[in-house]
This record gives sequence, structure tokens and C-alpha cells, in this order.
Amino acid sequence: MVMDGFPTMSRSLSILVFALAAVLLSNMLPPAPASGEEAGQREKNAGEGSPDDYEDALDDELTFLQESGIVELAARHRQEIGMSPSAITLITREDIEASGSTTITDLLRLVPGMDVVLIFPSFSSVMSRLHWHSTNYHYLVLLDGREVNLELLGQPPWDLLPISMKDIERIEVIRGPASSLYGASAFAGVISITTRSIPEESSAWMRVAGGESGALAAAARASVRIGDWGVSASGGGDLAERFSRKGVPGKEAWKLRLMAEYRWSDSRRFLADGSVSGGSGPGSTSLFTVNTNTTLGMLRLAYDSENMRGQLYWSGYRLIADMTAGLEYMGVRLATIPPMTAYVPQT
Repeated sequence: MVMDGFPTMSRSLSILVFALAAVLLSNMLPPAPASGEEAGQREKNAGEGSPDDYEDALDDELTFLQESGIVELAARHRQEIGMSPSAITLITREDIEASGSTTITDLLRLVPGMDVVLIFPSFSSVMSRLHWHSTNYHYLVLLDGREVNLELLGQPPWDLLPISMKDIERIEVIRGPASSLYGASAFAGVISITTRSIPEESSAWMRVAGGESGALAAAARASVRIGDWGVSASGGGDLAERFSRKGVPGKEAWKLRLMAEYRWSDSRRFLADGSVSGGSGPGSTSLFTVNTNTTLGMLRLAYDSENMRGQLYWSGYRLIADMTAGLEYMGVRLATIPPMTAYVPQT
């Protein structure tokens, strides 16, 4: 019986080994080619998708091309940016955080066609459309609705504006003439800067930065909410050397700002905003370079409700310009101007 059982067991093991080898071989070999009809049906099924998939993919592609947002600069009322009668660029809070810009003038480089030139550490020139010059004064600059251009220099003191990059909520830029609504200063366009309101919760932050040309900047802000009242205090300083003369001060700036707000409801509030700033450094005129010492003060009272918005504001500045450079044209010295001081009183 034992001798008769060995052949039966051997045949069973042989069948089992053969079956396992067949399975392994079938997995290793490539699949047989399908017929033309089967292949066409397979490709058709692979290429088909639901209409919702196509719509979602198309929306994702068009997101980078379409402009969206609410603006109110071009027509003096809120409207979709696509309905604006002027070419307008909107820089949102998300754009500011993603840009990595540390100054307002650096941020304006995002605007199509905008020429931004850093002439001195304390003096930047912003222009578009027209011929460029260091004293271009054809752009009207508004900070929360009030003009900040200086009559003597034409442009605003960008580095002395009493705000930091964290204080900006949005920037609207009209890229074209807007004098019919804003006067002669808006011959080339308008730059409107809107700052952020006092945070809903008590908070504080501080920022310190340094870089080349002896640059050192610091800024801080603290906000407190107590019931319907909100108070915010901020300040900062900025130092930099001259580009061509190491160790010689090229910019010294400081700024302080205090805000107080009272809310009757979510849509009704009263805001008092006061600031003072100052600094010194070289500036540029149409003829020569001047060393300037500027002090700037601003005060704004604003009331907002569902049916009415209004504000009263005052701004003034004192500028002392020390003219020590000679008058030159195309590299030829035409005259030498002795040191003198120009004083512009507050207005």
C-alpha cells in the first residue's frame, strides 16, 4: 500500500507545481493586444469625463486670467472692477503678503506700466505713461481719502507716510488721466491707499529688519479692544546709508500713529486717526540735489454708517531744504549755489 501511494502523491505534486508556474508566467508576460474595436472603445472611455470635471478644470484655468474685486476709486462709488470706466489695478491684502515687498514703492512695481526709481535711500520717484523725471508730480496720492503730495517736491514723502506694510488693506491705482474727478494733480493717474481698521481682538506685533547699505528698520503696533472702544498705537524708525558714500546718513525717518474708534454697531462707527512723522535725507529737484528735513502731521475724523460716510481731515508739513549742489547741465558746471535754507510752513 505504501508503494502504491507514492505515484499518486507524485502526480498531485507535479500538477500543483505546474499550476503555480503557469500563474507566475501569465503575470510576467504582457497582455495580448486588443482588437481594433476594443482598443477604440477603451480609448473613448478613458477620454470621457463628466461635464462637471470639464467645468472645474476650465474655472481653474480662467482664475489666473480674470480680474475680480470691488473698487470705488474710478467712479467714486463701489463697483465691480470689470465695470470700471478706467484702467485700474487693485492690490489686495493677499497680494501684499505674497509680494514680499517691504516698502510701498516696491509694491507699486506690481502695477503694469509703473516706473519706480529709487534715486536716494530717502527719495523714490513713481511715474507712468509720461516722460520720467525725478520730480514728476502728475500722480495724485491719497491716504484714506486725503492727499499726501507735497507741493514743493510734487510727490509724497513715501518713506515718511505714518503706516507700515502691515497697516495697508488695499491699494487702487488708476492708470490714466482722472483730472475730471480729482483735479489737475491726477493728470497721469491716482494712487489710493486704504489702511486696515483696528483689529477685532487685542493684539500686538513687532518687526525688525536689516540689509545692505547700512539699512535698519523697526516697526511695532499694539491694539486693545474694550467693549465698544478700540485703541491702536504704532510707530517705527528707518535708517540707511547713502549708496555712494558708506557711513554717511542717507535716510533717517521716524513715525508715530494713534487711532481711537467707537462702534455703536457693526455698520456704524466713529474713528479718530492722528499721526506725526519726520526724517531727513537727500532729495531731488529738477535742477540739483537738496538735503531735506521734513516733519509731517495728519489728523482725520471719520464717521461711517449704512446711509452716510464722511470725514474731516487736516494735514500739514514743514520742510527745510539745504541746497548745497551746483547747477550742472550735461556734465558742465554752470553755476555754484552757496548753501541756503528754504522753509515751507505748515498749510
